[in-house]
Amino acid sequence: MKTRIIWTKIYEDSWFSSLSLDERFMFTYLFTNQRIGHTGIYELPKRVVMFEVGIESDYYEKIKRKFEKADKAFFYEDWIFVPNAAHCGGYSGEKNKTAFEKEKKSIPNKVISAFKDKRDRV
Repeated sequence: MKTRIIWTKIYEDSWFSSLSLDERFMFTYLFTNQRIGHTGIYELPKRVVMFEVGIESDYYEKIKRKFEKADKAFFYEDWIFVPNAAHCGGYSGEKNKTAFEKEKKSIPNKVISAFKDKRDRV
C-alpha cells in the first residue's frame, strides 16, 4: 500500500478553493490514487477515472481542460501527468531519486515527449 502526504495548506490555496466539490475530489484523486508514482506520470484510462471519481464523460473533459489551463494536470492518451506530485508527496532522499529514475525509464518515450514542454521536471 502506498502512502501519500496531503498538505493541509491545500485548503488555503486560492486555486483549489475556487474548485467545485467534484473538481476538488478529482484533483486530490489524481495525486492520491494507487497508480501514481514518483514521476507524477502514470497510465490511467479515462473510463477508470470516470468510474472511480463518479463523473460522466462530458464533465471529465471539462475538468481536464480546466486543470490543463491551470497547469495542475496534463493528459495525453491514457496517460496523466501531475507536475506537483513529488512536491505533494513530500518524500526525498537517495532511494527516492533512484526510484524516480527507474520509474522514468519505464515510461514510453512518446509520453515523456508529450509532457516535456509542460514542466522541466520530466
